[in-house]
Amino acid sequence: MTSPEATTYHLNSIMFDHLPLLMYVRPSYWEKRKRQFLFEEMWTIVEGCQETITYALEYEHGTVVEKLKACQGSLWTWNNEQVGRIPTKLWSLQSKLDDIQTRSYSPVVEYKQKNISREMLWKRDGKRCCGSRDSVSHG
Repeated sequence: MTSPEATTYHLNSIMFDHLPLLMYVRPSYWEKRKRQFLFEEMWTIVEGCQETITYALEYEHGTVVEKLKACQGSLWTWNNEQVGRIPTKLWSLQSKLDDIQTRSYSPVVEYKQKNISREMLWKRDGKRCCGSRDSVSHG
């Protein structure tokens, strides 16, 4: 049996008078799906968001739906280039902060520590205060 949703394996057995089959089934709904677009309210406080939206809506041609799709694509690209993955950045900043805190005290270390702490708070609280739970979903 061959199917894009299933892989079949013929197993060996000395206990049975037949060869057992092992089948891994991958229903199509388990396949990797395109991630749903979510507009993050926190983007509105990041430089470049408004310009990205304005450009996509004013300069793209087509119906309102086509302009919104273009805006979605533009925001997706802008987010990847300008904002990035917040959890990954937080982990990286926490690692840097841990490294700095293990060093001996100096004004330079204190300055770096404050800057990293500020950036971490902005990334963590910016998402919370701007309502990531209340993000608007667009399919």
